[in-house]
Amino acid sequence: GLAMAHVNLIAMYGEMGRPDKAEQHFRAAVALDPGWMEAYYNWGLFLYRQKRTAEAAEAFRKAVQLHPRYGDAHAQLGLLLDEAGRGEQAQRHYQLALEANPAHRQALYLLGRSMIRTGPIEQAIQHLLETLKVEDSKTPLCLQALGLAYERAGDRERALYYTREAWRRAASLKMEELVTQLQ
Repeated sequence: GLAMAHVNLIAMYGEMGRPDKAEQHFRAAVALDPGWMEAYYNWGLFLYRQKRTAEAAEAFRKAVQLHPRYGDAHAQLGLLLDEAGRGEQAQRHYQLALEANPAHRQALYLLGRSMIRTGPIEQAIQHLLETLKVEDSKTPLCLQALGLAYERAGDRERALYYTREAWRRAASLKMEELVTQLQ
């Protein structure tokens, strides 16, 4: 009878590859509390992993409709829009995530990566530099994007520096696929 329990079970069954159970718990959570934004967010993540992107986008839209400052949902919706070639709309959602939380690392990374394609490149670099304030397993990807941004900006020296750093850290974390890509 607890909506939060169902919300957690959406994620758990999604990770276990049990779409029937994930949907059952999504429906139960919404029946108990149709305003529970995390139910839509977790359902959206599940749908995204299932490559049901249109449905995932609707779930994220519902989450931000219920809570307009829900940064994680804005970032995920932005990612889907970016993947669909709708960069301007995607960047607006990344900005909304950053308005809710200026240190939202995923939104900083995704906005920076999007701006590498569309510009302005200086802003892309600034957003990507902000992602380096945290050191974890995602740092090599942030460094890789920063190297690409500097390459697009015409700064070969910094591009090589950040690409080498990405390679070094990916190797230390045994991220073999990224190491190979960076070589």
